[in-house]
Amino acid sequence: CNDVLGYGPLEPLLARVYLPEQRLMSVRRGDRVEVVPDKFPAARTTGVVQYISPTVDAASGTFQVIVQVRRNPAQTALRPGVSVKVLFNNAGRS
Repeated sequence: CNDVLGYGPLEPLLARVYLPEQRLMSVRRGDRVEVVPDKFPAARTTGVVQYISPTVDAASGTFQVIVQVRRNPAQTALRPGVSVKVLFNNAGRS
Protein backbone atom coordinates (compact mmCIF):
# COMPACT_ATOMS: atom_id res chain seq x y z
CA CYS A 1 0.00 0.00 0.00
CA ASN A 2 1.61 3.25 -1.08
CA ASP A 3 0.60 6.87 -0.71
CA VAL A 4 0.38 8.84 -3.90
CA LEU A 5 1.16 12.53 -3.99
CA GLY A 6 -1.52 13.34 -6.52
CA TYR A 7 -2.58 13.16 -10.12
CA GLY A 8 -1.22 14.81 -13.21
CA PRO A 9 -3.31 16.22 -16.07
CA LEU A 10 -7.03 15.38 -16.29
CA GLU A 11 -6.69 13.09 -19.34
CA PRO A 12 -5.01 10.75 -19.16
CA LEU A 13 -5.39 10.60 -15.40
CA LEU A 14 -2.00 9.76 -13.90
CA ALA A 15 -0.90 8.84 -10.39
CA ARG A 16 2.68 9.56 -9.37
CA VAL A 17 3.97 7.06 -6.78
CA TYR A 18 7.29 6.94 -4.93
CA LEU A 19 8.38 3.46 -3.87
CA PRO A 20 11.33 2.40 -1.68
CA GLU A 21 14.31 1.16 -3.67
CA GLN A 22 13.92 -2.41 -2.37
CA ARG A 23 10.76 -2.62 -4.53
CA LEU A 24 12.69 -1.70 -7.70
CA MET A 25 12.90 -5.26 -9.04
CA SER A 26 9.29 -6.16 -8.17
CA VAL A 27 7.52 -3.51 -10.29
CA ARG A 28 7.28 -3.75 -14.06
CA ARG A 29 5.79 -1.62 -16.79
CA GLY A 30 2.35 -3.04 -17.60
CA ASP A 31 1.64 -4.23 -14.04
CA ARG A 32 -1.98 -3.77 -13.03
CA VAL A 33 -2.70 -1.98 -9.75
CA GLU A 34 -5.67 -0.97 -7.63
CA VAL A 35 -6.22 2.75 -7.03
CA VAL A 36 -8.22 3.76 -3.94
CA PRO A 37 -9.02 7.41 -3.18
CA ASP A 38 -8.26 8.12 0.51
CA LYS A 39 -11.49 10.02 1.17
CA PHE A 40 -13.70 8.14 -1.31
CA PRO A 41 -12.86 4.41 -1.05
CA ALA A 42 -16.05 3.46 -2.92
CA ALA A 43 -14.50 5.10 -6.01
CA ARG A 44 -11.88 2.32 -6.19
CA THR A 45 -10.60 1.63 -9.69
CA THR A 46 -7.65 0.06 -11.48
CA GLY A 47 -4.60 1.33 -13.27
CA VAL A 48 -1.53 0.22 -15.23
CA VAL A 49 2.12 1.05 -14.57
CA GLN A 50 3.21 3.25 -17.49
CA TYR A 51 6.64 4.47 -16.37
CA ILE A 52 9.36 3.46 -13.92
CA SER A 53 12.15 5.93 -13.26
CA PRO A 54 15.58 4.62 -14.24
CA THR A 55 17.14 6.28 -11.17
CA VAL A 56 16.70 6.08 -7.40
CA ASP A 57 16.73 9.34 -5.45
CA ALA A 58 19.74 9.02 -3.14
CA ALA A 59 18.32 11.39 -0.51
CA SER A 60 14.98 9.61 -0.07
CA GLY A 61 15.89 6.11 -1.27
CA THR A 62 12.84 6.06 -3.53
CA PHE A 63 12.09 5.79 -7.22
CA GLN A 64 9.17 7.20 -9.18
CA VAL A 65 6.42 5.13 -10.80
CA ILE A 66 3.66 6.63 -12.93
CA VAL A 67 0.34 4.79 -13.17
CA GLN A 68 -2.33 5.52 -15.76
CA VAL A 69 -5.62 5.37 -13.88
CA ARG A 70 -8.74 3.88 -15.45
CA ARG A 71 -11.51 6.37 -14.94
CA ASN A 72 -15.23 5.70 -15.06
CA PRO A 73 -16.92 8.89 -16.38
CA ALA A 74 -19.81 8.30 -13.96
CA GLN A 75 -17.37 8.39 -11.01
CA THR A 76 -16.50 12.03 -10.35
CA ALA A 77 -14.35 11.53 -7.22
CA LEU A 78 -11.24 10.78 -9.29
CA ARG A 79 -9.71 14.05 -10.42
CA PRO A 80 -6.33 15.80 -10.31
CA GLY A 81 -5.12 16.47 -6.78
CA VAL A 82 -7.11 13.70 -5.06
CA SER A 83 -4.96 11.72 -2.63
CA VAL A 84 -5.01 7.99 -3.32
CA LYS A 85 -3.41 4.74 -2.32
CA VAL A 86 -1.99 2.51 -5.05
CA LEU A 87 -1.99 -1.19 -4.24
CA PHE A 88 0.54 -3.24 -6.17
CA ASN A 89 -0.29 -6.92 -6.67
CA ASN A 90 2.35 -8.48 -8.87
CA ALA A 91 0.05 -11.39 -9.65
CA GLY A 92 -1.85 -8.99 -11.92
CA ARG A 93 0.87 -8.73 -14.53
CA SER A 94 -0.38 -8.49 -18.07
